[in-house]
Amino acid sequence: MPAADAWESFFGPRGHNGYPVLRDGRVVGLLLRRRLQGAEASRQPCVIWSEPLSPSQVLLAGMSARHAAGRMAQLGFSRLPVVDGPDSMRLIGVVSLRDLLANSHVLLHEETVRERLR
Repeated sequence: MPAADAWESFFGPRGHNGYPVLRDGRVVGLLLRRRLQGAEASRQPCVIWSEPLSPSQVLLAGMSARHAAGRMAQLGFSRLPVVDGPDSMRLIGVVSLRDLLANSHVLLHEETVRERLR
């Protein structure tokens, strides 16, 4: 897909910050907004601007939220693809830092209320 089409379809003014790049059904990289900015009008393939990902840089189904957060911190990414296994690298989802933090807000609120009641 040309970079201009990817920008218009997926990123744009209020799009996401990153998308997995697939080749033959396998995750091979991550296309990040910050890397694609400046190439919004380019007809070159968007894969040129993607970050390559190896099996050690993706999340596997069944990994804990703690493990996912650690891997994101280690790589400096706020989202990572989830694959069904390191050999197949078949995409089954994407987890973002926002996804990991969503329930923390509820737990913090419950803990704050509990402390006030003591």
